Amino acid sequence: FAYEDIASQELDKYTYKYINDEKMNGVDCFVIERVPVYEDSGYVRQLAWINKNEYRPEKIVFYDRKNSLLKTLKASDYQQYLNQYWRAGSMQMDNHQTGKSTALTWSDYKSGMVFPIRILTVTALRMPNSEPVLAISDCIPARLVQTAHGNTGHIGIAFSCITE
Repeated sequence: FAYEDIASQELDKYTYKYINDEKMNGVDCFVIERVPVYEDSGYVRQLAWINKNEYRPEKIVFYDRKNSLLKTLKASDYQQYLNQYWRAGSMQMDNHQTGKSTALTWSDYKSGMVFPIRILTVTALRMPNSEPVLAISDCIPARLVQTAHGNTGHIGIAFSCITE
């Protein structure tokens, strides 16, 4: 996964082209091509299978800057939060160029969590029991995520903030 893959997916970050309708694992989907507007994107284009009923991505195929197949993302185990926001419980990314795969599992989504501003530094992420001083409201998920980078472990914090 690259940061770009799990960052927020605002509509204006891409241009879109309808390709066709297709079933993905028994789900009716729109297949669309989306081209990142951001000129420094790692991708020249993406093909996305979007659930027709819930408008959520079921699968995204990424093409690198040489327009070669790079990787495929499959999202599953969706749950609805706050009666309106769909979030994938599992995300599987397969890199076709390296043969490697990564699976992310999301759980314990919460809204209205309060975090100390100090928690957003690398040093503070390793220190438990900080005093709350920063409110991050309507963020999903708001929890610490353990990730592994080579032989060292790094702790990050994952937020998907919803604004109206």
